Amino acid sequence: MKYILLALISLCSIATYAVRDIEVPLEMDSFQIEYRDISKTGTIRVKNCNRCKQDIYKFNETIEIKRKNQTITINELLKDYWNAKHPTVFLNLNDTTVIRISY
Repeated sequence: MKYILLALISLCSIATYAVRDIEVPLEMDSFQIEYRDISKTGTIRVKNCNRCKQDIYKFNETIEIKRKNQTITINELLKDYWNAKHPTVFLNLNDTTVIRISY
């Protein structure tokens, strides 16, 4: 009985791990951001990215933004994104939406 319980717990933890979103980091020379405040959605147009499969990626208000390891708001990013040197955009592998930006 103990082994059956351990097997069930192991299977549940494997299934939970498989459901998690997998992040893919993409480094680039620069990017351009457009954000629509009403819908709380935006797009990132990447420039000089060798691993990017498309030129434009979408995001929403749940995006996490870090500048020099400090969390900032979308409004701060909109004022400062052109100063980003080699930013990294983290994509959700399942739907290629942006989860995080770090620069």
